[in-house]
Amino acid sequence: MNEARIDENAVRAEAERHANATVAGDFRTAGASLTQAARDQAGDVMKAMPGQLSACEIAGSEEDGNGNWLVDIRYTGDSGDVIVRSTWDEVEGNPMITKLEVLEG
Repeated sequence: MNEARIDENAVRAEAERHANATVAGDFRTAGASLTQAARDQAGDVMKAMPGQLSACEIAGSEEDGNGNWLVDIRYTGDSGDVIVRSTWDEVEGNPMITKLEVLEG
């Protein structure tokens, strides 16, 4: 098992910034956390979002055994909730999302 390359607290702080920006509709800030591979997945994830977003929370985080962090973010909107899992890795010294997937929706 590989140890995570980045600190969990740094990942959680960036995940919270990303999630809050997504709820606020600030996609420039939210998108700054995404690698190109994650940007390519973002459209499908956004389609699964529950309408107009009103809240978000970090539902959980864990190290994946490959040096990455998995962060589950619950987004709440006018049509319910959805949980999005983001995979975080260190890219050029910064925590970045390398993969996005919808877990519930």
